[in-house]
Amino acid sequence: MFDRKNVAYILKVSRIFNCGIFWFDLSFLWMNNFVRLFKELTSMKTFLLCEQNM
Repeated sequence: MFDRKNVAYILKVSRIFNCGIFWFDLSFLWMNNFVRLFKELTSMKTFLLCEQNM
């Protein structure tokens, strides 16, 4: 049942699947960082605006 070709195919599929999960994790982390950066920038902007108004 499990000859070498099947094992190689299964390994290939699992490797692709793992890479997909890996890239998904990376993009998720990147999105989190982007959101955090955006929040920091917006809070900095409001802080600067408040400073100008004082």
